[in-house]
Amino acid sequence: PTRMLFGPHSSSSSASSSSSSSAAATAAVLLFFIAAVLPAPAAAHICIFSPRQRGGLQGGLVPGDPLCYRRTGYCGGTPPGAPTARYVAGQRAEIHFQQNLNHWMGSKPGYFDVAIAYTSDPSDDDFITLATMNDFPAHDQVIQTNFTLDVQLPMKATSHGVVRLRYVSNNPDEIDPKNNTDAIFYNCADVEVIASMGIESPKENITHIPNKMALGLTKLSGGEMGCALPDQFSFDAHEVNELGVVVHRIYWDGKAGKTRWDRSGKFFGSFSDRKLSLINDYNKSIEFVFYSDQEKCLLYGPDQYYAWEYGPKVGHTYHNRTAIGSSFFDTWWGGNNGARFVTTPLAEGSSCKPVSWSLGGNQVTVVNFKAEPPSPSVFIPDKSCNKPIFTGCNADRSKSAFLRNYFQV
Repeated sequence: PTRMLFGPHSSSSSASSSSSSSAAATAAVLLFFIAAVLPAPAAAHICIFSPRQRGGLQGGLVPGDPLCYRRTGYCGGTPPGAPTARYVAGQRAEIHFQQNLNHWMGSKPGYFDVAIAYTSDPSDDDFITLATMNDFPAHDQVIQTNFTLDVQLPMKATSHGVVRLRYVSNNPDEIDPKNNTDAIFYNCADVEVIASMGIESPKENITHIPNKMALGLTKLSGGEMGCALPDQFSFDAHEVNELGVVVHRIYWDGKAGKTRWDRSGKFFGSFSDRKLSLINDYNKSIEFVFYSDQEKCLLYGPDQYYAWEYGPKVGHTYHNRTAIGSSFFDTWWGGNNGARFVTTPLAEGSSCKPVSWSLGGNQVTVVNFKAEPPSPSVFIPDKSCNKPIFTGCNADRSKSAFLRNYFQV
């Protein structure tokens, strides 16, 4: 027999054991049932809005959208199509894209890069890098963030070229296929570049790949400054984005290896209000993604746990401190990804709490911060998560973890 896992009818007692042969038979039936009734896994990590990506986009993107999951260079094997944008040689161009899932790797931070090739079906050696941008810690895998990179095009024309976008995550949990050891995600767009009537092109602004995130940071009297949130906390936040307003409620228990992030409002490309809870148990390699407005529960395999902090360790440059009355506010810049963060110190040592942040055009203000342990009950998923849909890039791992940790036979 199996037992109810979550929700108001959950039980903390273990199911009684049966014989080993009966247990094995029940487990086999359970595995067959899950494989038979649940959809195939999907995952997505970078998508290009403009120029329109090769193969196109349909409707609003959701986390794990298969239209954007391309893991081999230069474009995941997607065949060339007609150019979807026209640019002028030597001029600047804006590349609009989305990081569809965040795979921050603190021990070896990743980056994005944009490159162009002047043939319709290029090799890797044909691409010229136009710009790079640092990855960032989003504090949850299931985050969608839109960016715009302004690039300088070389003084060269082509009737059919390719703009390539890469997300080099360096996350060992995201290696696919096996020879993609830097865990790179690809996308591309077919473009036309017409000749310019102007004079010599301005010098290209090429951002080099950072070998160490701490290079070039401001040196302060006490060394390189940084601060971290306490191990246990909760807070509310109000976000304003291009679609409207999102209300956040975040619970964090680093000591227990569990987090929860509730969202209500307009997000994931929806013009209607939605309600979502992200519940991570890093000890069991499981993330429940529960849409309460649809009573639908997805199961992801999360990446590694990392603390919520600010400073060189996570690619931030300390900017300045402002005093308002008896309070102090520190500003951090997120490198070349355009992010800005404001924190204020807590009484305990180097701890701090967030005040606000802006990233990808979204403005977030924090309220009701509490530096205390959240109730363990907030990390119990809804009862609909008894039968989750396995998805994300680690679907097999999350399925195995779910069966191992939550089912008794």
